[in-house]
Amino acid sequence: MLFHIIYRSFVKKTLPENGYKTKKTPTNFIRSIRLKRAAQLLEEGHTVAEVADRVGFSTSSYLSKCFQEEFGMRPLQYVNSLKEQPK
Repeated sequence: MLFHIIYRSFVKKTLPENGYKTKKTPTNFIRSIRLKRAAQLLEEGHTVAEVADRVGFSTSSYLSKCFQEEFGMRPLQYVNSLKEQPK
């Protein structure tokens, strides 16, 4: 029961008609946060499989699919783009 109340409150706070900036569903909003954390872990040098496990994705291929949708590139492409940037 308490979870339902908290979830409903979260849904109300993430809907655009309530003045909040996000137009994502709560599930997509949380996934976005997890993907941002995944990007941080990739920057730290973790493998895609390690990152998938740490941020709660069932497989590294599902992480790659979601990462592509969020950032427009696969995790390995993201890592390679970091290596190409001058320090």
